[in-house]
Formats: sequence, C-alpha cells, structure tokens
Amino acid sequence: MQAAARGRSSPSPPRSPSPPPPASPRGRATCDDIDEDNDRSPDAPAEETTDDDVDDARASMMDHLAWGRCIGAGTFGRVSFATHLPTGTPCAVKTLLKSEILRSGQLTHAKSELSTLAAVSHPLIVRLLGWAQDNVAVHLVMTFAHGGEVFTHLRACGRFDEDRARHYASEIACALSHLHAVHGVAYRDLKPENLLLDARGHCVLADFGFAKRLTETAPKTYTLCGTPDYLAPEIITRVGHDFAVDWWALGVLIYEMLVGSPPFAAESVRETYALALEGGANVRFPRDLRLNGSSNGGSSIGSSNGSTAGSDPKPHALELVRGLLRVDASDRFGADDVASAAWFASVDWARTARGEASPPWVPRERVKECDAYPTEVQTPANGDALAPCQPRGLTRDELALFDDFF
Repeated sequence: MQAAARGRSSPSPPRSPSPPPPASPRGRATCDDIDEDNDRSPDAPAEETTDDDVDDARASMMDHLAWGRCIGAGTFGRVSFATHLPTGTPCAVKTLLKSEILRSGQLTHAKSELSTLAAVSHPLIVRLLGWAQDNVAVHLVMTFAHGGEVFTHLRACGRFDEDRARHYASEIACALSHLHAVHGVAYRDLKPENLLLDARGHCVLADFGFAKRLTETAPKTYTLCGTPDYLAPEIITRVGHDFAVDWWALGVLIYEMLVGSPPFAAESVRETYALALEGGANVRFPRDLRLNGSSNGGSSIGSSNGSTAGSDPKPHALELVRGLLRVDASDRFGADDVASAAWFASVDWARTARGEASPPWVPRERVKECDAYPTEVQTPANGDALAPCQPRGLTRDELALFDDFF
C-alpha cells in the first residue's frame, strides 16, 4: 500500500495529445482508466484471460490467521500484520475494499494484481501465500517484510550511500528483468514506497496494482498510471508505453536514492511533467555529492561478474541515470545496458538474481515484527472507507462482479 502522500496535485501535463486528469500526489499512484481491458489501440484484438490454473486451495489459509495491527493504508484499503497460527509464520494481509474498487473503477487492476502475484515466483518479488474474499473485501496474504519500506529508510537517512543504493538498484533490476522476460509484465509503479526490505535486508518488489501483462498482439498500453515523479514521457503524452517505462523509473529511483530527491521534483505536478518531457540529458548531481568507489566492467543480468578495478564512480552513476532517462524509449537503457553499466560492475548478477548477494543493511534480530513500520498509519483523505468490517451497501449485481475474481 502507499505511504503518506508527497507532492501536490496539478492540472494535466503539457504537450499531451489526450490531456489526462489531475494526477494524484506523490505516494498515491493514479490511474485514469475505468477498465483497462479497453486500454489498447483501436485496431488491437482483445486480450485473452490467462492464469486460469491459479491454486484456489491457498484461500483456506485465511481461516488460520491471527490478525495484528495495521501497518499501511492506501486508497482501496489497508495492510495488516498477521500470524499464521499453525506455523507461526508472520504475514502481511492486504485488504481491498470492494466498494472502493468499484467506486474507482479498478476491478480489472485488482484482478490483475492477484493473477500476477499468483503466477510470479522470484526471491526479490513479494510472494503471495493465500487469498480469500467476503462480501466486503478481497484479502491477499503475502510474505511479511521485516525491514519495512525503503521509503521510510531513505527519509530517515536523507540519502543512501553508494553501496546501499547500488545493492537495492541491482536487486530491483533483477526483479524487473524477470517480470519482463519471463512473465511479459510491465510493473509501472516503481518508487521507494513500493519497495520492501525482507528479514535478510534484500529489496523486494511489492504492490502490483498497476502491473500489466503485454502480449505480441497488444505490445503497448495507453493508461495514465503511476506516480508523477516517476512517470516516463510516453506515459505522460499517452502515445503508448511498454517495459521501457520501468527502466525510466529505475533511473529516477537511483537518482533519488543517491541524492535524496527525484531528478524532476518541482513545485507542481505540471512542472514535474514538463521537466520529465525534456528527459535526463541535463540531469546533474549536486556539486557536494560524494560517492564512494565503484568499478569498471560489464556483464548481463543473471551472469557472474568478477571485475574489481577501481574508478571514479560519479561519472559512471550519472552516465547510467542519463541513459535510463532518455526521452526516446527505443534509445533508453534496458536490461542489457543496465547489466553492463560501469556503475554496476562490482555486482555479481547471478548471485543477485538468486537473492544471494550480501545486503549492506540487515534488520535487527529479535525485535517485534512490526517495529519497522509506523505505529500511526496515515490514511487517505477518504479515510472513513478504511473499515473492512463495515459493509458499504453493495448490491447483489455488484457482488457478482467478484464471482470470477479468483
């Protein structure tokens, strides 16, 4: 779920052939389409439903949970800590209110989140343990991340040192590469709020509400969705986007982790969009920014790399960020460019992809499960909707829309 909002709402971005509505503030992702099944070029054939073999047996897990406190809140509901009583396994339960899903027209996205999580198995992506639904909400049971959100740590530190930023960026690059190459899924909402740290300190990709499966017949999608600071130009202008938007967002993430703020941060969302449309060619690091050593070399994600030659890291980091922030999506850095970037040369991609790289920070042992999460969770403006035990007066026809949810 999302953290507290950052930034301001603003009118539609400039130079958009189809002006979108005002974007949500930072920390609250936005999506303007009522039904993304219609989110395709006019001539593209309809997509077929996949993943029909999802294992419904895991739904029974809900009967064996001891619920704890709320650890996160967002537009559609909340995330709560829970314990699986038979095994003592800590879990995170994401509760999505059906009334809010229907009110905002996000039923397709909610279904997509479940089907994506059910299909994906990767050490650097949050794992779905079970699911269930009742007349009020849909519940997704996932692995619990003991270390909390990367966003929380970044705000506490101001910025990360280079080793820590590189470690998290390399793990996210592996997760994105897996989603793209193995599942054909564009993630579309990369930001520190959606990155969690597990018990060993590994960076795990979470919140798949805007994930979208792309196909050969529909290789692009046209929805305006995501968080303003992280939106690629092709999302803003709505000319159609694909996997390249995730690599743009990785460039924004690397910059924010190293500097402490996004490269296109501005007083308004309109200004942020205008800066993003100019691309990263003129992006600079602050003069007083000091990075520790890096190394030269190249490799590919998933392969070993043993290069250790020292060099000045600042130009290498900036070169990578600028390559990821190219306006032309066809010219933007992708998986192979990222893997061979000089800034990542010290990374053993094979170990990283398996979740075996040594994290620079590890959560303390023997602490209370929820210590990494705020005790008071800020809820959205419509916080009165965050009451999973209170029915919202759904009709029989509205409830029927969820019959094929699983």
